Amino acid sequence: AAQYSVQDTEHLMQGFNKPFFFGEQGIEGPVSVDPEGKHFHDGLWATALSGAAGTGLYWWWHNYIEPYNLYRHYKPVARFVSEVDWPAYRWKAVRLTRPNLPVSLDVYGLVADDRALIWIHDPMAFRVIDAEPVRGPSQAAASVNVAGLADGNYEVEWWDTLTGQIIRRDAAN
Repeated sequence: AAQYSVQDTEHLMQGFNKPFFFGEQGIEGPVSVDPEGKHFHDGLWATALSGAAGTGLYWWWHNYIEPYNLYRHYKPVARFVSEVDWPAYRWKAVRLTRPNLPVSLDVYGLVADDRALIWIHDPMAFRVIDAEPVRGPSQAAASVNVAGLADGNYEVEWWDTLTGQIIRRDAAN
């Protein structure tokens, strides 16, 4: 699950400060409960913005990724990170200055002095409970205060993580 990526990142980076990959990820239980690849999507985005040297490596290729043709989930992540000059910045895990709203949302990402790469995830939007998919209500709005950015004016790009398209731009300071 996405939340384990952040927990594992802190453990893997502590004391080593070397590149790493998530070598094994996968849905627990029958993959047939998630033919759209929600779990795969979430794992890609969480690991891409975790500080790892790439997205996580999934283990259910033969009975999940290939049969459901989930390769399409790579393209939006690739578009999102394609213009990032990774070595030009000193990236740190995102920290918030107050709880994000609604509080059920998780925030994953990396922050440099003058930019942030953030994925706001609703873990209640899709869950597997007793081997059955459960969808939660959609969230109409979110609020996040990111710590560690220099004072100034910023442009916030809102991306559709299923298409890899920018859907809106807002000013923020």
